[in-house]
Amino acid sequence: MPYVKKELRVGVDLEIEKLVEVVLAAVPEDKPEALDGIANYVVSRLVNGVFKPSTGWRYHSMAHAVGCLEAVKLEMYRRLCGPYEDKAISENGDINEYKS
Repeated sequence: MPYVKKELRVGVDLEIEKLVEVVLAAVPEDKPEALDGIANYVVSRLVNGVFKPSTGWRYHSMAHAVGCLEAVKLEMYRRLCGPYEDKAISENGDINEYKS
């Protein structure tokens, strides 16, 4: 879960906000689809920079990095995608195979 005490967020939040601005500014107006690649690049660099040990990758550190990414994915799905899907189901109806 991304819940970090407020006093630990202070130093990184400002830098994250700057990075978001830099990433969005890097997307050409005529190629909004480039955001996917740029975001992937930034996340890849961040994860590698944070989790790669100075001695090089080992299974444990790779598993640790992948676990962090998986937790981020699951939390985003739980918080954003799940409620969005629930709303769509209530508006449009469920598919037969999922009805109880």
